[in-house]
Amino acid sequence: VECMCIEDKNYTKNKRSLSIMTLQLRMGRVKWFDNNKGYGLIVAKDLEQDIYVNKKAIANTKNKALTEGQDVEFSVIKTAAGLEAADVIGF
Repeated sequence: VECMCIEDKNYTKNKRSLSIMTLQLRMGRVKWFDNNKGYGLIVAKDLEQDIYVNKKAIANTKNKALTEGQDVEFSVIKTAAGLEAADVIGF
């Protein structure tokens, strides 16, 4: 994946340092999402790897759930554990 990464060494979340991978929104589809556990995977249309998504990243304030096959728009952040979705909007 080729991108411009912006490091933010002062920002940590759950003891993981984060960097913004891209400032553009990406399109993808929910591969699976476990509503009880609150996490799942998104398949991005322009990346060759799955993106982890946590229910905290879902932008909808009323419904913090996703369904398999649902189309989504999101940003990507790079963590020590791998790529993670942020600002996820399901439609």
